[in-house]
Amino acid sequence: IPGYLLYQPETSDIDRAMRSCMQSDPPAPAEQEPPANVLVVDDDEAIRGLVSKYLQHHGHRVEALPDGAGVARSLEQPFDVVLLEVSLPGEDGLKLLDRITETRPELAVVMLTALNSAENIVDAMRRGAFDYLSKPIDMQRLAIVVRNAAQQTRLRLESDGLRAAMMRDDGGPDLIC
Repeated sequence: IPGYLLYQPETSDIDRAMRSCMQSDPPAPAEQEPPANVLVVDDDEAIRGLVSKYLQHHGHRVEALPDGAGVARSLEQPFDVVLLEVSLPGEDGLKLLDRITETRPELAVVMLTALNSAENIVDAMRRGAFDYLSKPIDMQRLAIVVRNAAQQTRLRLESDGLRAAMMRDDGGPDLIC
């Protein structure tokens, strides 16, 4: 990137950043939310590890993948949130977003990227992304976004269940008066 110094963090830098993140608590939710089941898909091992450890430290259950190859199989499990890198090797993250929103429309997908263009953000949101986080990731914002995304997924599932319970076999509403 012209004008920017590309920096590859040393392991000690990652450890130092991790300790710093662990010392700061995420903002407290209004009510105690259950831990989220989070799928992290990012080809950058350092980011994948940092995000996974941070979320696990704060009580969430995390599965991490380096690319989109195992996503379909992983999504057979009940995830609440997917953190998905836009630029993945093999399959483009936006195409993967399309597949996820087709097969699991209730699932909140948060896009991750170092490419901060308005066009990318708008495209991801139009395709159904819940939110968009820029790298380097602000861990407090990550905590808030994961909490809100998990809450949205749970509300969508609850809404779908209530809608199904209200419908009779003939497709008409089964209202209680």
